[in-house]
Amino acid sequence: MSTRSRLAIAAAALLAVAACSPRTAVQGPSPLPPAPHPAAEGPSVAAVQRSGRLRVAADLSVPPMAFRDASGPRGFDVDLVGLVAQALGVRVEIADTPAAVMRETFPPAADLAAGALSRGMAPGVATEPYGDASPTIVWGGKTSGSGLAALRGRRVAAALGSRGERLARAAGATLVTTYLPEQSLALVADGRADAAIADGPEALGFVSGRAGLRTSAAGGPATPLVLIARPDAADLAAYASAVIRELRSGGGLRQLRERWHL
Repeated sequence: MSTRSRLAIAAAALLAVAACSPRTAVQGPSPLPPAPHPAAEGPSVAAVQRSGRLRVAADLSVPPMAFRDASGPRGFDVDLVGLVAQALGVRVEIADTPAAVMRETFPPAADLAAGALSRGMAPGVATEPYGDASPTIVWGGKTSGSGLAALRGRRVAAALGSRGERLARAAGATLVTTYLPEQSLALVADGRADAAIADGPEALGFVSGRAGLRTSAAGGPATPLVLIARPDAADLAAYASAVIRELRSGGGLRQLRERWHL
């Protein structure tokens, strides 16, 4: 192998590591809060620290919680798992994994699962909640109303099988189903639907910076959002929960919400 080829391979490897670094992969509109440093204990925590990496399976199709752009994985959950990795003193490695896949079995090459997940969305041990998601209506600029009753007879987009689909159907809306929540929201933005229903973080993140769109509560209980550790890693879930508690008490979670306009 030529010297030039060796240098090219080395440079590519360095770029791959940088893309997984919580300090370089997820730079957003404002600084990250400092990482907490709870005491590390337990066999899974020790194994992660020995390996030097925290492997995370994340559904990168739920902006602003977890998504991908030209710079790599980004979003609230990406920042959060990056801070867990910093607290552990390791780098984070994120593998894009659809939530539907995680429902069947916990990803075998992951330590944590993330991406706007709630308890039961992946087999494993859930952390304590770091936030919640409530159904939210996104209204087009020419659509009046502020509640579910105003959706009757209106063209309303929602992801297939979602709470939004059930709420829109019960409200008597003319339902337009999509595969992904962001597709439903896009229909409102370009005027092909009068409104859409999506979970709060996705709806608020989508509306931020888009003139003419507004939101209102769709009703229904909020769903707590969690990280999920692999089934045999209860100590890792406890460690991530300790990180979440310290971020909450120190204002770090609030800073992350502001960073992603939530």
